[in-house]
Amino acid sequence: MDFLDLPEPLAAHPLAQSLAGATRLEVFRTGERRAAGPDGPSWAAEALAVWTGEPAARAVAAVQALPPDDMRRCFAPGYALRAHDRTGFLLEIAFCFRCHGAELIGPRPSPDGLATVLGFDAESAPALGLLARFRACSGGLPEQA
Repeated sequence: MDFLDLPEPLAAHPLAQSLAGATRLEVFRTGERRAAGPDGPSWAAEALAVWTGEPAARAVAAVQALPPDDMRRCFAPGYALRAHDRTGFLLEIAFCFRCHGAELIGPRPSPDGLATVLGFDAESAPALGLLARFRACSGGLPEQA
């Protein structure tokens, strides 16, 4: 399935609106969660890519199309997106494809800086496509979901 052929966003799921207006996405491998930074807490560790234009639009469409699901227990994210719009930082989303969890951090999901964790179907076509794009950015780094 091509990223441009994804279903319409699931408006009821908060992930569908989380990246609205994002024009620049930074892709990271995750590390230990940092407690504080200029934009709040962060999972970002190793920068892999910066997506703008069509690559960013495709990733936004994939995240918007992630269907909700029950989250499992582990939450050990392997990848994160830091989203920006024309005015600056929006949020960070850390993805754990093993436990089907996505943690949203930043001023958009929570003005008080608290993290929001949502479940998503990590076996859905949009999730598998997003994971494939993350892995393609890894350039031979060991597999991590």
